[in-house]
Amino acid sequence: MHSEPMSAFYSNLLTLIDENPRFLANSECVQEKNLFPRAMNPNSPHRVLYEVVPNPDSPSLPGVEREFIAYVVGQAGAYSDGHRVGALGSVADDVIIDDTTHVKLHFATKAAGGCLPELENVWKDQCVGLQEVTAALVGGWEKYSELQCDPKILLRPMLKFNMGTTFNSNTSQGRMRNEVIHIVSEDFYTTKFPVKGSVPAKTAAPARSNRKRKSTNTEGTLTRNDGAPVVTQAASTDAAAFQTEDIKLTSRYDPRCLPDHVGDRFAHTEAQVLQFDIRDETNALVPPWKYRAVLRPGTIFFAAVGFRLWEMSPRGNMTRTSLTFQLALKTIKVLRQSDRAEDASDLEPTPATAPAQSSRVPDDVAKDFDAFCLELEVAHSPPGEKDVHMPDVNPSEPSGSTSTKAKKKRLTYSYFML
Repeated sequence: MHSEPMSAFYSNLLTLIDENPRFLANSECVQEKNLFPRAMNPNSPHRVLYEVVPNPDSPSLPGVEREFIAYVVGQAGAYSDGHRVGALGSVADDVIIDDTTHVKLHFATKAAGGCLPELENVWKDQCVGLQEVTAALVGGWEKYSELQCDPKILLRPMLKFNMGTTFNSNTSQGRMRNEVIHIVSEDFYTTKFPVKGSVPAKTAAPARSNRKRKSTNTEGTLTRNDGAPVVTQAASTDAAAFQTEDIKLTSRYDPRCLPDHVGDRFAHTEAQVLQFDIRDETNALVPPWKYRAVLRPGTIFFAAVGFRLWEMSPRGNMTRTSLTFQLALKTIKVLRQSDRAEDASDLEPTPATAPAQSSRVPDDVAKDFDAFCLELEVAHSPPGEKDVHMPDVNPSEPSGSTSTKAKKKRLTYSYFML
């Protein structure tokens, strides 16, 4: 039987979702919007989902177009679910990561709340919302149905099904524990540094490559362009020496700040780590070297996401046109960190820092996420014991929320994927 404080936590979680129309689990999030796909760049087959909203200056003026952003809720999955928030991101095992490698983080998101029926319905309704967004990205349900029947098209939906060693796009009701959504970040590393002022930059001296040479250096140490050694398994370094308390959205960090940025897979020379808009329960920014600790399996969070469609023409061994539907990360707000431990070296708590004064997301989204807070004192179980995020339900008691506040009546629909 779960404790009263934990019941209150989930009750408040449901209230937050029910009261905000931007949550994908609510029907008005998509159905009452004027949505349309827009090319990422001129002549590009890749698309971003946009919406038309009333003109803030005057209702009589043409509407304003902006990227469509919705909120999703869930709990962090495990590595086996495709959760990749470390230095390697989602890069394939046989790829050497250098300054030209596009490394994306994948935030595996699963249904939160264990066996609570109301939260199961939130997850199902959220999956229905994903299908509505998918249809909007290709021009409507009729067009989407045509693509489903086209043998020359390979559709990769947003909702995945964990098969243990692989993911496919088939899912069915009653198997929610295996369903997972992958929220994808922008590039984790960048070599584009902010330019101060408008004075043209001086021409940099050409830099030699870091090729291995026969040398009298007995350690065989490779060097970066700034003279520092490239981190290898034999020449690892203390990540803490490269970490800082100056955490801002504009911050850039030395890749060696990441505890798992070690081994022969890494060949960075000029790259720096970007700071994503990820906040903890106190609304403080979480630095990249804490992502694995804060977003470990079982952590409950909200995420603001955009929606993209990547269209890839047949090439090589790929004989069909591939359409990949993707959730693009904008910001994450942690509501409750998990008691489960993924890596003992990552259990150090995030330092208390003042919230950043700016955000990369629209003002209305930033205001929502600043306000999302569930402050409840709950006794956490020691690592290794039962996770308090998965409460047992006493069959003799009513399931779901104990709140006396009226809840939104959910019209949960059956949903399907390819």
